[in-house]
Formats: sequence, C-alpha cells, structure tokens
Amino acid sequence: MKKFILATLIVGLSATTLLAAQDAKKENRKAWLDNMAYNCGRGFVNCLTCWIEVPRNLIYENVRNPFFGSIAGASDGAFLTAARVFGGATDIASFGLTGPGIYGNAFPEYVWQSKWIADDALVIQEINRNAKKETEEEMAEVDVEVVETVE
Repeated sequence: MKKFILATLIVGLSATTLLAAQDAKKENRKAWLDNMAYNCGRGFVNCLTCWIEVPRNLIYENVRNPFFGSIAGASDGAFLTAARVFGGATDIASFGLTGPGIYGNAFPEYVWQSKWIADDALVIQEINRNAKKETEEEMAEVDVEVVETVE
C-alpha cells in the first residue's frame, strides 16, 4: 500500500509539472517555471553538499586564527550545514516557490560560492612575502658591501 501511495504521488507530481509546463508555453510564463526548477534543483544540491560546510569552515577559520580555528570552524560548519539542509529542504518541500530565500551575500546559494580562505589571511601572507623580499634585498646589499671591502 505504501508503494502504491508513493508511486501515485510521484506520477501526480510529474503530471502536474508537465501540465504546468504546457500551460506556461501557451501563456509565456517560462521564466517562472525556470525559477521553480532552478530553486528546486538548488534545494537538492544543497541537501547533498551541505556536509562540505564543515571542512570549508575548518579551512577558513584555521587560516584566520590558527589557535582557535578548529573550534570556531567546527561550530560554524555545523551551524551552516544545518542552515543549508534547512534551505534545501524548504526549496524541495515548496517545489521551488521559495524565491531567493535565505541566500544572499553572506550565505551564497551553493557551498562552492563561499569563501574558502579568509581575506585578512591573504593580506598577512602578502605582508610576509614583502617583508621576506625586503630582507633578501638587504642581505644582498650587505653581501655586495662585504665583497667590495675584501677586494
């Protein structure tokens, strides 16, 4: 009986979607259906890839703060995993009628659109690179002065 109900539900949803697509062609509402399909697909993708938030946040927070990064990264990752599952399940349950939903600049639509390396860490890396170059240049000048005095 459960299989019959599940099969009936799947066939009913498929038929409804096909009828809506035919109706949309007549009334030129294709953009609306495309957004529904996009949002529903986004929901499935977010439900399947939500677990990637934990390693992403571990990397991100460890770059920002190596001492407390693993603790902050694990907690942020767990929270954002739950948020991504919630957003994905909402997209799926509403058949894509959610619109932009919870997604925005701070919480992108997909996990791969999020930052993986902190910006301030990139600045520190650049400062360290420049300091290393300056030290090497100073050492080269000292070597030149030593060679000139020996001759």
